[in-house]
Amino acid sequence: MYSILITDDEQIVIDSLFFILKKNFEGQVKLFSANSGASAIDIVSRESIDIIFMDINMPGMSGLESVKCILNLNPQAIIIILSAFDTFQYAQEALNLGAYKYLTKPINRNVVVQTVRSAMNRVDLIKTESPEDTELRQKLEKISPVLESDFFYSCILSRSKSVDAYTFLDYFKIKAENFVLSCIEINRDNQSETELLYQKIKDTLHAEAKCFVSSLMMNRIIVFFWFDAREKSGELQKIFFNLTENVDSGIKIASSFVFDDVLKIPDMYRQTFDLLSLSTQISFLQEKTEEKTENREALSFEEEGEAILERLYNRLKIGDGSGVGLSIQSYFELLENKGCGIECMKAFVFEILINTKNILAATGENTDSLSTPEIWKKLTSFSDGTSVRSYLEAILSKASFDLYEVKKQKKNPVILKVVEYLEEGLSQDISLESAASFANVNPFYLSKLFREETGETFVNYVTDRRLEKGKGLLSSTALSIKEITAEIGYNDQNYFSKLFKAKYGVSPTDFRKITMENLHKN
Repeated sequence: MYSILITDDEQIVIDSLFFILKKNFEGQVKLFSANSGASAIDIVSRESIDIIFMDINMPGMSGLESVKCILNLNPQAIIIILSAFDTFQYAQEALNLGAYKYLTKPINRNVVVQTVRSAMNRVDLIKTESPEDTELRQKLEKISPVLESDFFYSCILSRSKSVDAYTFLDYFKIKAENFVLSCIEINRDNQSETELLYQKIKDTLHAEAKCFVSSLMMNRIIVFFWFDAREKSGELQKIFFNLTENVDSGIKIASSFVFDDVLKIPDMYRQTFDLLSLSTQISFLQEKTEEKTENREALSFEEEGEAILERLYNRLKIGDGSGVGLSIQSYFELLENKGCGIECMKAFVFEILINTKNILAATGENTDSLSTPEIWKKLTSFSDGTSVRSYLEAILSKASFDLYEVKKQKKNPVILKVVEYLEEGLSQDISLESAASFANVNPFYLSKLFREETGETFVNYVTDRRLEKGKGLLSSTALSIKEITAEIGYNDQNYFSKLFKAKYGVSPTDFRKITMENLHKN
């Protein structure tokens, strides 16, 4: 039995909702009504209310003011806002307060039924979840529209380093080791129908499983599921069946097998995307042993090289000399592992320098010293890889400084303030919400602005800075790995080691050992 409170100063609205709910949820609901915010608060203080419909515009205490008080009394209540005004300002404020949905009058019966059914699923989930699950759900509800999109952009679509996936799992404190990636295709000719169906699918998935759901990309959705135990992944078949039967039969679903390494996310996406074109309704990849061929391995080198260069150029554009230096180091290590000879290195470096020249030119910087004949003449004079690398580092170091000076004059003051806050607080529990609060801006706005200004997501930036600081402490201090872990803001030494190895290719212990050996040699 679900307790539902309807609050509105118009009796006709209360009567209409009573009629709809009684007809569609007979025997499932216990209904209450209030004609003011004060009355609603009084009822919530006396009764255990699961779902609340709240009119936003009432005499006396407004709906938004009432919501604040109600959520203090009952943080688990599912709030559905009713308003005659379809304005972004009202909707944003309501959702920021913690409202579940924002519905506009006149009320559509089908929308009400679907919203209540989804809210009931949410109530069931809340009643059975652990404290950790509660914290995760609250984070997702507060900023998921931004971070869910960032997750798929960073971990799949931009082919960024695999460490990105770990940063998101860490932010949401997800400790699961069993994952499934799925692609869903919506077959609709009408865009508005596609968007409405997308929202229904997203609400259903969030209510029934632990997952991230991507934004709508043309007519496709990517979903990333995680499970505490491998056998629980079998529940996906039931969830997918319900989607096709109860939400809409005009969708296709392709899903990966269960995997235990987030580094496989990009590969799982490619395979499920290919499977989707062959799927008639619901299809699952078959797990099999992968055979590494020379061509496949060559492709992995190519993809990793593109990812490193993408990061290098992004760091260069914001004038991050330290980040550029790390990217150069990673790129040359990749070339050496591939067995790239001196002439091969020169060709790759030549391309990097031409792109650097274009980046500088786009900002109005002088590029006379980077003329094509001059670059090639200089490169041909080198006879070893060390000289080629040193030349590249010198050029990009100066370019980074020049671009930093340009960026410093143009950088948004909000970003400057947040970056300073991050640099001073890397050892603390930093989150998008805390940074937004410090800068006195909305988390949604900060996430979008941060990526536009820095070329990467907020979470990735924080992780990079922490790992860079950890790397410096490993090579310059005698602090233990455990002490360094705490110093850079992590509370799990194993997790720090996993992130470090994903980014630098060696564990913290091995990195310190190699650094010490090189120091003694010199």
